Order: sequence, then structure tokens, then C-alpha cells
Amino acid sequence: MTEAIAIYLPWLLSAITIYMTVLAGNKARHAWLFGLGNQALWLVWIVTTGAWGLIPMNIALWVVYARNHLRWTSEQGALVVPDKRVPLKDPQSNGTVEALRSGPAQTIAEDRS
Repeated sequence: MTEAIAIYLPWLLSAITIYMTVLAGNKARHAWLFGLGNQALWLVWIVTTGAWGLIPMNIALWVVYARNHLRWTSEQGALVVPDKRVPLKDPQSNGTVEALRSGPAQTIAEDRS
């Protein structure tokens, strides 16, 4: 069993890491939960193979993924908008204008009025 974990688990770990990274890039809030689950599997692999030098990275990623998950899920009242045209309120004309958002996605507070 130990040999199978050492040989085959890295393939699964790689696939989960790639999938989690794509989810995070798409701003999926559950991406970090996949990352946390993946770190549990990494810990199994580290202990099984005796690759103790990876423990600091594993601990750091547990902390980062948990922090990111908590921050992303606690941002209630905020809307993540990808790069696209979005209507923005123009305070001077009491109407809306369209603006092209460029660059990374931006967080815009929801209009509560």
C-alpha cells in the first residue's frame, strides 16, 4: 500500500492542484476548500514517503488556503465582476454609464438603494 501511495498519489495531487488553481482563477469561492482537501492528501504523501522537507510548505499552504477561504466567504455585500461592460451609476447625471473594466476582476460593493 505504501508503494502505491508513493507512486500514484502524486498524479492525483497534480490533477487536484491544477483544477484548484483554475477554480481560484475563475473566482470560485470553493476553490480553497479543494486546496485544503488537497493539502490533506499531500500530508498523507509526505508522511508515507518521508519527504519531511515538504512539511513547511504544507503547513504554509494550509494557512493560506484557510485564510483565503475565510476572506472570500466573509465578503458578503460585495460582488466580484469579471472583465466586461457593467453599468455604473453616474452621480452627476443621475443615470448610468457603461464602462469597460480592464485588468483583473474588481470588487464592487452592491448598491443597497
